[in-house]
Amino acid sequence: MRKWLIAVCLLIFPCTVHAELGKGDVPNDELGVDAQGNAVTSSLYRGKVLVVSFWASWCGYCLKELPVLENLQRAAGKQNLQVVAINYKESRSQFRAIVRRLKMAEMTLTHDPSGRLAKPYNIKGLPFLILIDRSGRIAYLHRGYAESMLDDIVDQINGLLQEPVAAAPTARGARPATAVRTMTNAGDLSRNSRSR
Repeated sequence: MRKWLIAVCLLIFPCTVHAELGKGDVPNDELGVDAQGNAVTSSLYRGKVLVVSFWASWCGYCLKELPVLENLQRAAGKQNLQVVAINYKESRSQFRAIVRRLKMAEMTLTHDPSGRLAKPYNIKGLPFLILIDRSGRIAYLHRGYAESMLDDIVDQINGLLQEPVAAAPTARGARPATAVRTMTNAGDLSRNSRSR
């Protein structure tokens, strides 16, 4: 009788349980579509430290942060680090115009017009930064942080770059990788990379 009552209540009052992704979790594989229309996934960057930033043109701090992330990408090199900056809830034309204006050559800029990619992280505001370790797990999440946090974030990235490459878990929605590339000479990001 009790099980029957619970089942009826669930039918009458449906609810959805949505587990928010956090530290130690494997992130969703999908990272949006770049300006050329190519799908970008986290599984492309296994074995590297992955920095994922959600941004928008109306977020003044986000626009200040993008050149810093570009400099971090340049300083660490694509063999060690990949920065993916996801444009959040803006039209395709706004995204493409900003991409042309910013002229970011090193990091990858992608687009999430509906905010669907942000939902697993329960993003309520910007900026929002995710640091993913070489094994493909979320190491740090930064929500609505200020410029004063940049030194700590750079230190966290440096720490992740020093960690050895481990066997990568399969990202949510990803196809299993055939091989994980081992990285050597992890490199070190200096706090001075922000001023380059």
